[in-house]
Amino acid sequence: MKRLLLLALCLSIGACQQQQTHSASLLDYLPNNAVVVVKSESFGPMKSYATQHTAAAALAEVFPDFFAQMDAVAENTSGQLSFHPEGKDNLSYLWITHQKPQQLDSIAADTLSYAKTQLLQFKTSPPTYYATWDSLHMQSSSKLLMESSIRLRSTPNSIDSTLTQLYNSTKEPQTFFVQNKIAPFFNSLFDDISPVPWSEWSNWTAFVPSVNTNGVYLRAYGVLPANGASRLSPLANQTTALQDVAAHLPSSAKSIQAFAFDDKVFSKAAKRFQITHNQPETSTDSLLLDAAYVAQVGLGNDVVFALKSNQEAEELRTALSRQSKAQHSVSGQTIFEFLEENQKTNVLAPLAKNETYPYAAFLNEHLYFGTSKAVMESLLNALEKDDVLANDIRFENYVKTLPRQSSLWAWAAPSEVESTLKKHVKKLAKTDFGAFRQVDYIGVVEGDVFYITLSLQQPSESGRKSQGIESAGTAPFSTPIAWGPYAVQNHNTKALEWVVQDEEHQLYLLTSTGKLLWKKQLDGAILGAIQQVDVYRNKRLQLAFTTTKSFQVLDRNGNAVKGFSKSGMSTSSTLGIFDYDNQRDYRIVLSTGKTLGMYDRRMKKVSGWRKTRLSGSLAYSPKHIRIGNRDYIAIVQKSGKAELLHRTGKTRIKIPTDIKFTQNIYPYQSGFVSIDAKNRLIQISTSGKITKKALPFETRYTLEANKNTLVTQTENKITINNQLVELDFGVYAPPQIQVVNNRTYILIWDNQSGKVYVFNRDAKLLDSFPVIGEGWAMLGQGTPGSTVYLAAQNNNKELRFYRMP
Repeated sequence: MKRLLLLALCLSIGACQQQQTHSASLLDYLPNNAVVVVKSESFGPMKSYATQHTAAAALAEVFPDFFAQMDAVAENTSGQLSFHPEGKDNLSYLWITHQKPQQLDSIAADTLSYAKTQLLQFKTSPPTYYATWDSLHMQSSSKLLMESSIRLRSTPNSIDSTLTQLYNSTKEPQTFFVQNKIAPFFNSLFDDISPVPWSEWSNWTAFVPSVNTNGVYLRAYGVLPANGASRLSPLANQTTALQDVAAHLPSSAKSIQAFAFDDKVFSKAAKRFQITHNQPETSTDSLLLDAAYVAQVGLGNDVVFALKSNQEAEELRTALSRQSKAQHSVSGQTIFEFLEENQKTNVLAPLAKNETYPYAAFLNEHLYFGTSKAVMESLLNALEKDDVLANDIRFENYVKTLPRQSSLWAWAAPSEVESTLKKHVKKLAKTDFGAFRQVDYIGVVEGDVFYITLSLQQPSESGRKSQGIESAGTAPFSTPIAWGPYAVQNHNTKALEWVVQDEEHQLYLLTSTGKLLWKKQLDGAILGAIQQVDVYRNKRLQLAFTTTKSFQVLDRNGNAVKGFSKSGMSTSSTLGIFDYDNQRDYRIVLSTGKTLGMYDRRMKKVSGWRKTRLSGSLAYSPKHIRIGNRDYIAIVQKSGKAELLHRTGKTRIKIPTDIKFTQNIYPYQSGFVSIDAKNRLIQISTSGKITKKALPFETRYTLEANKNTLVTQTENKITINNQLVELDFGVYAPPQIQVVNNRTYILIWDNQSGKVYVFNRDAKLLDSFPVIGEGWAMLGQGTPGSTVYLAAQNNNKELRFYRMP
């Protein structure tokens, strides 16, 4: 059933230009149990459907049998295609066309007869049926449908009056007519996507598809039931500029459903709806009175309800205060925490999805309800920085395409659309939807008639070349973030995930866009980076890390892996994990204070390791560096003493003790590089030759390097491969180098202004940067070549996720 429903959808997307028309109505031969009817001047253009878009090609793969049949249809064939329920979870099709399908004469068939009409049963698998009369050609996957249609040659047909009216009035080359009885199948496929169930739309709804270089569009119109049984009825004769709400929502919003609102009209229609559906009657909350519009907004894992209020600000704040048990100050604004009996539920019933809102805030004529305190803090911090959706250049260009007045409007960011489609349509799980900018619908309700346009938009070729980074979601936290995020891979799905820890030592695993998968209480704060290992060599990855109290290895569900924990760690502990030959024969190096131990992948001490004592604790985790066919282990103590060791722990390159390092040792070109306490760039060759070069500025430097890239930073000055970049004055964290898809990225963030910058190795700032973020930032991807994401802390209690171009 889902496959055939998607077939109807992809047919609509595939509609293009048509060439001929026939005036005769074919409804007289339509069995009366149809749930989808397609009226077309030419089915031929659908043959090119699979080549029009990446997403369309993926949809075509869902229906290979159908598109194989489509190839047999002559280019200029016009007619009618319908779908009918038959059996459990099955839809059978019926073609009625004006031209004989190609290749029929070459298929073996048995000749049958029904009601004095010849009926051919083709020996296909499964069998198909064919009949012809009065210049019409009929083909179906169901013998019962063919017989029903044949009977209509001599029996008057009883067609729904709404379908007849819509069918005869359409002047479009192709129109789809969908009955509300398809609701169970539509809702099971597109669960939670539409706020209005199909059963509450028009008895029959007309859809007119079109495709151009900017995207896929679908115009829908129909007549609402006269008894007020549709959720669209409360929107009748109400319009406003709904897109204005974007100026009052964070740029990280992943979805919006907005509605024009007149409390008197809405309340009356909502009551009628509830009576019709035998639902408990609900009254409109007094805080919603005199609102101009309302919107339900997805922010990370939470929901915010926003409305533009025409009530006096002081009156609203007084009402909020009376209903609250506590008030919290954030960014100079107040978050009201409702008494339990005053928490908002069934807000905007029956139109909006029911949520419970324990928190509220009022700012700039807008009242906000939130599902968590964390999301309200995130909202107010974004508004205080003017980090709003309306300021996004791509969103700004999109809004220009919308009508100024509408009754309802919904929009979803690309990442939200992609994750939703892949969740509900498994065959699209590997489809790249990255080219699409957003999915939306917008419409008006005039009396009992509604007009809605749905679109899946993508940029033109010129716009595609200049694509920049885009928001992919947020994850607010109730406890401040202390560590991370770090990118990890889900070994089952190969998807990107993130790990992060808060100040109460809880470890979180999140999806690529911030959805919580699990959280686990740890015994202390994580020190250094987290690493993924495959200790059993079975392609199942674990998380290895050190806290202030222990070394731990967790499986992907957050459970401890037996035999891989070690207590006795401290705040001075470090962890290094080496896989010398990429054979997963790990060496685990743990330091605590003045001790340094090496363990194998079974957590047994390596007997040949000689460097067991240190003169002081380490400043950085031990690092494995391979140059040529030689391995080096670099360690730098907090005293500045540095060593380059052999695999066994013996000294491989002797470094003079009078050189005190302030930075870690990195590979660079064919040797090593670091910075010492005298602000000198120290380069060490594999033969032990040391070169010292004074750095140009007297202020303290930080350093990051790999084989081909050297980055230094002092105050607001960043030097990338000898190219100087001066940023605004701020408090900058040390630079980070990441190589993703063979491209080198340099990340640096300003903890004062809350901005993250990303440069390439030629010191060029990437388009759309800087973006919001501070504290820590990291790039990640699931597998090489897949979508690259950037995750960054923001305001200490939120993660921001971005999709890289």
